[in-house]
Amino acid sequence: MQKGKAFTLIELLVVIAIIAVLMGILMPSLQLARKQARKTACMSSVRSFALAFNVYGAENDDAVIPLYFEKEGKFWPEKLKDFYNDDGLRLCPEAIKPRTSETETPHGALGMANIGAPYNAWYHVRTSGDQANKKFLGSYGTNGWIHKGVGQTWGFEYRNHWGKMSVRGASKIPLMLDCTWVAGYPLDTDEPTPADQYYSWTSQMSRYCFWRHKGIINTSFMDGSTRAVRLAELWTLKWHKNFTPRSDVVIPKWEDM
Repeated sequence: MQKGKAFTLIELLVVIAIIAVLMGILMPSLQLARKQARKTACMSSVRSFALAFNVYGAENDDAVIPLYFEKEGKFWPEKLKDFYNDDGLRLCPEAIKPRTSETETPHGALGMANIGAPYNAWYHVRTSGDQANKKFLGSYGTNGWIHKGVGQTWGFEYRNHWGKMSVRGASKIPLMLDCTWVAGYPLDTDEPTPADQYYSWTSQMSRYCFWRHKGIINTSFMDGSTRAVRLAELWTLKWHKNFTPRSDVVIPKWEDM
């Protein structure tokens, strides 16, 4: 009986080489598809939170949920938990892990806080009480100018805050978006921060203007709509009542990390 012909070493090496070439061709496409899937999941979370904000407003005389509940030491993501069940909604798939505890800073009654980064979640952790040492993480933040009330403006001009969900021009007013803290207060005089200086923030807008989705920030608006906003486009939005939109902003080059 004649034996079947086996692969020679050269033939096997050729097959391995062909597989390696094919993998080299396919890997960039697979990585791109993975990033696209994460961006889509992120937008879904932003959309879900926009709905939660609107439900809260409908149940509270059109009011925007307060940014900070001083007596309880809680920011809006904790108080809004009655309107969402999945803690994972607070985390963009591109920014799940927080920075190390070496960058923590004291944050009054809240305990300790750690600002996020383009690919890192923010968190705060209480140092006392029944929630002591439990980290509360997130990758999104509100437009701080939407909140209004005593203790909600954090030193920024009170008359510029919106306070209500139903406002004129709502489709141009950011509600919640990719962010490196629970909120920020962009000014029209802010300038973009270069990537190599990012960790020494020079503007409130830097909390939203960073490279996470290849130059796109997933954004919800006061009218409940959601869409992807390019970094330079952030300056064209109506952040507060007297914000002057700009179209002259040039974003420094960011490398895709």
